[in-house]
Amino acid sequence: MAKLLAEQELDRDHGYSIGTFSITVDGTKWCNSSIKFWTSLLDEATIYFPHSDTLLVETSAEKQITSRDLEPSRELEDSVQTFNTSTLAQVFTQAIRQMELYGPPQPVQAWVYQQNTQLARKTLPLECVDADLFLHLTAWLLYLSGIPEHRWNAENVSGDISAIDNCRGFRYGMLITFHNNHIHEGLFRRKIEFNWRCT
Repeated sequence: MAKLLAEQELDRDHGYSIGTFSITVDGTKWCNSSIKFWTSLLDEATIYFPHSDTLLVETSAEKQITSRDLEPSRELEDSVQTFNTSTLAQVFTQAIRQMELYGPPQPVQAWVYQQNTQLARKTLPLECVDADLFLHLTAWLLYLSGIPEHRWNAENVSGDISAIDNCRGFRYGMLITFHNNHIHEGLFRRKIEFNWRCT
């Protein structure tokens, strides 16, 4: 996976790989690319900013988050279904309208802090994540935090995750606060605040 926060190329000098696809939460093993993304982000913050204690991640979004966002393939199926029931001209017209209204997917910004001191600010690489993909990644954090779905789009909601990475022998403890502000016309500003430890 490409570097997210690091300014230099990632290496193996620290003795383990960055991120994992698999974690165990409350006795259940989960394995997907969202877990790889979040554990990679936290691992980089831990390695390259060892005194950091807070990570903020923020972007805009065009829709609310639902449990359907746990499976990105469903969105693809919906798009295929729309394509099958629409003419090519209708599909292009709708795509152009959405592009004019919202523009292309926005990048995701990240800030690393030690107490109230900013250590770094980074635009995460678009080949790894953009605002559209961020919805799916956020859905998994909300789900693993045990937050009921009816609160996923609340203005402010908090949860925690205690996870075990059996492959590398790590334990992740995360306190996560989700901020969701409606800007206008269905456009939202989403921010996730992490306070974490990895042992």
